[in-house]
Amino acid sequence: MQSFILLLVILAAWATVSAQSLPTVQLVYSTVQANSYNATGDFYVYKNVRFAAPPVGSLRFQQPQQPLLETIVNNGSVGGNCYTQEDCLFLDIYVPASAQAGSNLSVIV
Repeated sequence: MQSFILLLVILAAWATVSAQSLPTVQLVYSTVQANSYNATGDFYVYKNVRFAAPPVGSLRFQQPQQPLLETIVNNGSVGGNCYTQEDCLFLDIYVPASAQAGSNLSVIV
């Protein structure tokens, strides 16, 4: 039992260090942190990055509006559940680890 608890503590510490070492990107309305790193493909995954304000209330059936200001770091854990809500304006973005600010990269939609 003690070995199992020790393993859990080690895994929790590793997960914390790994999450803290993932890169962040500052957007006008939010700071997003990569959700994971894929070592095989050498890329980071940014999950659930909002690209427009939620289309609810007076914004329903209107042109997309600028996203609302987010005051916490978006680590990909919020949003993206389009099966139970109207607000599905999120993207998952895959970025090569070698990308730098100003890189001219292709975009696939």
